[in-house]
Amino acid sequence: MEADTNVNIISRDSQPYARIHHRGPYNEIGECFQRLLTWATSQGLLSEETRYFSLSWDDPTAVPVQELRSAACITIEDAGITPPDDIEIATLPSLRWAVYTLAGPYEGITDAYQRISDTWLPQQGEAVADHPCMERYLNDVGTTPPDQLRTELCIPLADRANSG
Repeated sequence: MEADTNVNIISRDSQPYARIHHRGPYNEIGECFQRLLTWATSQGLLSEETRYFSLSWDDPTAVPVQELRSAACITIEDAGITPPDDIEIATLPSLRWAVYTLAGPYEGITDAYQRISDTWLPQQGEAVADHPCMERYLNDVGTTPPDQLRTELCIPLADRANSG
C-alpha cells in the first residue's frame, strides 16, 4: 500500500442508522446482519440508498478475540423508528475520516488497518478520534467472489484543533 496515495480524507455529515451489537470475532458478525436485515425488510426500510457497514471498537491485535466489540449497521432515513429490543437507533456524527478501499477478501482488513495506523496516520500528522472505526461494504458478500469484494476502511480523524 502506498500509504500516502491510497488513503483519502473525507468528511461525512451525520447520519441516522440502526445497529445490532456483537461481541466476539469480527468475522462472526454475519448473523447480526441477518437479523438486522430481516427486521429492516419487514419495516420497508431498505432502499437503493441504504448503506451497510459495521463499527468496530477494538484492535483485534490487542483485545482477546471473544471480547471484541462491534455492531452490524444500516443507514436509515427516519430516526423516529421504534425497533425491537436488540436493535438500537443511533446517529453517526459528522466526522472527518481516513478512507482506504480494500480490494479483496475481508481477511485483509486487519492488516490494512495496521498499515494505515502505523504508516499513513503518522506521515499525515493525523490522530484518531474517539469513535469506532467503520467498514462500509460496497458489494454483497453473498453474491461477490472474495477476490472481488470492495470494502471502505474508515478511520475517524480527530479535529486538527484538538489533536495537537
